Amino acid sequence: MTAAEHREPEGYVDLHCHLLPEVDDGAKSLEESLAMARALAGVGFRTVAPSPHAWADAPGPEAIHERRRALQEVLDREGIPLSLHANAENPLDEELFARLGRGDARTLGAGRVILVEAPFDSPLPSVLDLIFRLRVKGFRPLFAHPERCHEFAKNPRRAGEAVAAGAMLQLELGAPVGRYGKAARKVAERILADDLYAVAATDLHGPLGADRWIPEAIEALFDRVGAEHARALLADNPGRLLRGEPLAAEVA
Repeated sequence: MTAAEHREPEGYVDLHCHLLPEVDDGAKSLEESLAMARALAGVGFRTVAPSPHAWADAPGPEAIHERRRALQEVLDREGIPLSLHANAENPLDEELFARLGRGDARTLGAGRVILVEAPFDSPLPSVLDLIFRLRVKGFRPLFAHPERCHEFAKNPRRAGEAVAAGAMLQLELGAPVGRYGKAARKVAERILADDLYAVAATDLHGPLGADRWIPEAIEALFDRVGAEHARALLADNPGRLLRGEPLAAEVA
């Protein structure tokens, strides 16, 4: 079956993409945003929580809210069936905890989940302590692209330890099909085999090739884990997190 034939009736949910124009290293213009949106909608996504980087020198929450509102208006006018929601990609650093202390941390939707990224190239020995500190404050981290982060790539036990500590892991759809190289593919395959991913997302940064590689990656995911599991990663679980609900497996 193709990715189109696998589509979820109510649509997939993408909790990690850089769709908003001119805010970070994602879409460079409104035209790129629209091309990316058409690629997402074309493969079956209906809900997107754009995740601009919460860098210190990046636009703040109010500016991001306005960009998201403006883009939603254009999507509606263009007939692109995507619903946009609040989100941000937060560096897992002390600035995040400072924002938590000020009450202005940027969460996923209206819930208590925070999309975070560990450093790509440097170790983070305190990652379990950082997870604990977030949990104590009532927040739950969702780790972006663990396949490409040093901490998860170099320590095969770290993914399981992080999940046991209360974190969640987000599969980057392109990783298992080699989009980010052999090393990231190997880590993704290991985490998939251990059934440690909570959700899958595109981490889309630009429109080039998106209408080709995203459906290929979705089809590969269905082939690898089966329809029920793939739909949980692409639709049910991310939808629950966006609504502030626990995952189905946690209430079963």
